Amino acid sequence: MKRTLLKRIGKIGRRNIESNRKLKVLYAEKGITKCEICGSNWGLSWHHKHHRYFYKTAEDLADFNETLLLCPLCHNKYMPDSKDTLELFEKLRK
Repeated sequence: MKRTLLKRIGKIGRRNIESNRKLKVLYAEKGITKCEICGSNWGLSWHHKHHRYFYKTAEDLADFNETLLLCPLCHNKYMPDSKDTLELFEKLRK
């Protein structure tokens, strides 16, 4: 099998890695370790209120009030910037 070089991580990739680290610590401190909708602990990821390009810095991307911790099934139900997503954030981030 031929070896290939890995691509370097760019500015946006570094920003995403930094924000993921911050979110992991923040959610652990708050005791949120399961899907905030269904309670599953499988395949969790951050769901943002807006599309990722909306956020200009890692601090903005890692803002607790702009993110939810969701499983893949719940994550796929909500699209960023949609009316349903904004209502969900109002409900969970009062």
